[in-house]
Amino acid sequence: MVGLDQWSRGQYPSADNEQDDVAVIRGLIGTRPNTVNAPAGCTLKLPYRDLTTVSSSTTSTYPQAAITCESGQHQYPVRIRQRYTITVSPIAETNLRFQVEIFSAVLTGGQWVTSGTGTTLGANDAYSSTSVVFTASSAVAAGNYIFRITAIAQPTAPNTYAFPTYGSMGFYTMSLRNGF
Repeated sequence: MVGLDQWSRGQYPSADNEQDDVAVIRGLIGTRPNTVNAPAGCTLKLPYRDLTTVSSSTTSTYPQAAITCESGQHQYPVRIRQRYTITVSPIAETNLRFQVEIFSAVLTGGQWVTSGTGTTLGANDAYSSTSVVFTASSAVAAGNYIFRITAIAQPTAPNTYAFPTYGSMGFYTMSLRNGF
């Protein structure tokens, strides 16, 4: 059996094949189920967690999740005191490159939604053996927030990419700690 380590739909320079490789793979072997049952729209909103009720040394770990479509986006609403540490770890051998943002959150119609402009905390580097795991710590006003994880393209240089959001898919784990 020949291994597959790259897939595309002809979005690379000088492409001569526009076949949707992911669709072909899904048609042949299906897709591993998402352990948190993401809806078909590829946007996942996880349940609210109040981290102010636990000690600052306690880490809240979320179930493994999967971004399984182009530009997939997962949102984690939380209440935090004044400091936090977030860690997002792709599962081994994934092409998932993601960006992590934080937004203020408000409860509207029984759902947590982002309020205002978010702050980008950073992104992982899908090609680096040292920065695949993303960790950030910061101080914020006590309150409700949404951490958003979005699949993004892997750049190689300004205005180019090593793979587009199309190829940025995979499983990851996330944990939050209320404090540093």
